[in-house]
Amino acid sequence: MKPNPSGLELAGLGGMLAGTVVIPMLLGLAVDHLASTGPLFFLIGLGVGVVGAIFAGYTRFKRYL
Repeated sequence: MKPNPSGLELAGLGGMLAGTVVIPMLLGLAVDHLASTGPLFFLIGLGVGVVGAIFAGYTRFKRYL
């Protein structure tokens, strides 16, 4: 039987996933503001953040799957 993650591990996962998505998104927003490129880098940052969050979540919790 596989172990279950603790509440603290799940809370850490939530913070990690939020940071992994929000930080690249905000960096993209800043680049868009400085370069006047509209939502281009914001969307790129969002995509990078989502892919990073999926990868980080999987690698951190693959032992529970």
